[in-house]
Amino acid sequence: MAEVEDELLGLYGSADLKTEAGARAALAAFEFDSFRFDTAGWEFTEYDRWCLYTCQALAWTAAQYDARVPAAA
Repeated sequence: MAEVEDELLGLYGSADLKTEAGARAALAAFEFDSFRFDTAGWEFTEYDRWCLYTCQALAWTAAQYDARVPAAA
């Protein structure tokens, strides 16, 4: 888990996520196994309830994973 976090922060840690332009630039730069985000038409000014629900579900899932998997040495 720490390796993934280090890689993401290393690649995108300097992204300006406080502005719409910065968030769009970070998403445009992201690529994984030829997957890219198509952000055309996305609204970045408000979080909808599904976005907030998904964030909560991801945080809960990560906490459950961390509780079950021992930390790597």
